[in-house]
Amino acid sequence: MKRLLLLIAAVLILTSGPLSAQNVTVKAGATKLLYDSRHFPALYGESAPTIPSVGVKFGWKDYSDSPYAFICNHPEYGIAFQVDGIADAKAVNGPGLGNVYSVFGFFDRDIIRAGKFSFGYSGGFGLGICPSKLYDPETNPWNLIFSTPVNSHITFGLQALYMLTQRYYTGVGFYFNHYSNGATNFPNRGFNGFELSLLFGMETSVSPEEDAVERALFSLRTREGLSLERVARRWPILAPRLPAWREALEFFKRQGLLQDVYRLTPRGAEVCDSILAELV
Repeated sequence: MKRLLLLIAAVLILTSGPLSAQNVTVKAGATKLLYDSRHFPALYGESAPTIPSVGVKFGWKDYSDSPYAFICNHPEYGIAFQVDGIADAKAVNGPGLGNVYSVFGFFDRDIIRAGKFSFGYSGGFGLGICPSKLYDPETNPWNLIFSTPVNSHITFGLQALYMLTQRYYTGVGFYFNHYSNGATNFPNRGFNGFELSLLFGMETSVSPEEDAVERALFSLRTREGLSLERVARRWPILAPRLPAWREALEFFKRQGLLQDVYRLTPRGAEVCDSILAELV
């Protein structure tokens, strides 16, 4: 399992830069396989094994003002990698199963947002690769789960997140995972399992407007010697993630700090003029 964790860490380090994802989330937990009396007794005995699951997700938030983004509460799309360590499950007959390596697209949507807390659902579909210990009528006849190295992976679940800071968040996720080859080859029992994982992530980038607001806030705090708490009391919509940047720009206009916003965002003048025109 240490090799799996090192693999996830390597993927995270090597791809987080080129992908420029807005959100990077690492998860680690356990999956309880659902007992199947058709083939589990011969393979794993009278109880279903619990296997380790680790993964990483690279996501992009839809911050647009489109009706779809508004109705879906600004969903997140992305690509995810997951490893299910089923090779750690000891078989009672034969070599058992090999690990499953998945890559899939996902869609996350918040249902509830309250301060720093959010609760929503996650769904995904992609490929689950099982390169070893496949079904073989002579060497591994007990493995009726996978007979092909390439299988489908379907996942759906619920997750709760809490913002630790403006950049970092943690949480917990409960997911249902399904693997099979879609009856393209037999035997094809596949397996189902419930996964419980801890989540930890970071926002690697924000919109230019949010970045300008954060920088101007820093300028305000430095210039006037204010703490973040005092700024938040003077401007309640600050916490927790600066979502209302139109109101923020009007606030800075009143504070005489609009030039900071003009200077600190790549398209500052154009962006601010268009937004302030809507505020008049």
